[in-house]
Amino acid sequence: MKRFKTKLLTILIIISSLSFYYCWDVRKIDKDHEEAQGIILNLPADALVNCPKWGADIDSISAQQTIYALHEFIDQYANTQVNKLFFNVNYLRSCYESEVMTPYWDVPNPSTDMTDWPKKFWKVHKKGVDLFEICIQRTRDNKISPWLSFRMNDHHYREDPTRLNKLMLTNPELRLSPKESFDYGNAKVRDYYKAFIEEALGKYDVDGIELDWMRTFYLFKPGEEENGIELLNEFMRDIREISKKQDKNIQVAVRVPVTPAIGRKYGLDAVAWAKYGLVDIIIPSNYWYPTNLDIPVETWKAEIGANSSCIIAPGADLAFRCVEDWRTIVMHNSIETMRAFAVNAYSRGAGAVYLFNHFDWVIDKWTVDEDGEKVVSNDKPVIINEGGKMETVRGKPRIHVLTFASPDTGKIEAKLPRLIDKENTATFEIYTGPKPVTGKYIVRIGLDSLNGFHDAVFNVSVNGTKANQLGDLLKDTVSSIDKTNQIHVAKNLTEVAERVMQFEARAKILNAGYNTIEVGLESNMKQKVIWLEVYIH
Repeated sequence: MKRFKTKLLTILIIISSLSFYYCWDVRKIDKDHEEAQGIILNLPADALVNCPKWGADIDSISAQQTIYALHEFIDQYANTQVNKLFFNVNYLRSCYESEVMTPYWDVPNPSTDMTDWPKKFWKVHKKGVDLFEICIQRTRDNKISPWLSFRMNDHHYREDPTRLNKLMLTNPELRLSPKESFDYGNAKVRDYYKAFIEEALGKYDVDGIELDWMRTFYLFKPGEEENGIELLNEFMRDIREISKKQDKNIQVAVRVPVTPAIGRKYGLDAVAWAKYGLVDIIIPSNYWYPTNLDIPVETWKAEIGANSSCIIAPGADLAFRCVEDWRTIVMHNSIETMRAFAVNAYSRGAGAVYLFNHFDWVIDKWTVDEDGEKVVSNDKPVIINEGGKMETVRGKPRIHVLTFASPDTGKIEAKLPRLIDKENTATFEIYTGPKPVTGKYIVRIGLDSLNGFHDAVFNVSVNGTKANQLGDLLKDTVSSIDKTNQIHVAKNLTEVAERVMQFEARAKILNAGYNTIEVGLESNMKQKVIWLEVYIH
């Protein structure tokens, strides 16, 4: 009996030790995972010359003042959660003195033939200042990793010959159509971009390169996308070999559609690239607005497999819309939506988050306080200091917006707008991250201005349980906006929807991940729902 007790005690000690080791190891893995988290921030070419505070026209300042302005622009990211800066070097021309891709200033008379932001690159170039070299070195000085970003088939300014490279201008047969971008089914196009990437890597000392396939994802003629998959697989093999030619290990990132299936529809098989060891970071993202808050990181990881070291870094753009209509007013990003984006990404297994179009000094929003006063704030500093790690967004107010994939595998299926009457309710599934254990879960419903919208009576349930109606979101009754302005970006939800109703759900009925929201109308006149979000605080 004594021997049995001794054996049992020994076994219990071993089990306890293993349990302690296992728990410690899991905590260590989680800690290591969180320490690696951070923000990858893409700086497009136009931002690199539009955003520095030149103080005057670039022509009127010295080369040293030009360098100082570039330093100041980069320094805003020092000591923040931004750990990688991606510098975009091209649209359909090069922004540096390239011998492969036509530079913007390769026109008969740059002083008269160039306009807008490309002309600013020429003005910096004239001073003998290599903008990218200056920015890359300053990034390193700030202990941030510098990368180059290549737009693989950009769609901007395709009808302006001063902004098209000579290969495109002189070889119309290389384009998908006379007014579209390149056809990657042609080897000359693929070779052109490989040569451009290799040249840039030989010129600039960076840690990695991004191939931005979302600028733009139309790469093959209709019906040729499936054949294009292997062409781009081979292209990516060549890019990996080019990256290995450098004196140091150059990493490769790709920006692609939000799911593997959508990517393959356009000839982009990023799962295969990860399996073959050709890429280090995959950035699933929408083409433009809206930022997609339902990127299935777990699908990517499952298809790639557990043996891959490839990081999934979901990409966010600058604004949201719930309705698939580019003419609708969009809602500006904020720290609350960025917290939701990061919470969703990291709870699904992401290794980092990626920001596109977040280059301005200010990302502003406004709210209305209880006294009816309008309060304006700048969320940019908070986003870059807090929005990149789970430990700094967890447990803080966040807003989950109901968005959609763009592009999609077929017709884009936006869940809104929805017409609702007494006979027709609407049901929505929205991903809101880990289950809240404390705080409030508030559903916000935005209405269009149909007859009777001011007095419409709705009922809302979450996971089958009725939510309690609160007061409407406070509206600024003094200011007004021009809703016919299609480029207006709203800074408050009441600019998007004429009325924003709020309903609170009980915490105990909530799920981790997806929650079901049912919206019904009790009053007689039908109403149009154009916005749905969940505010957790």
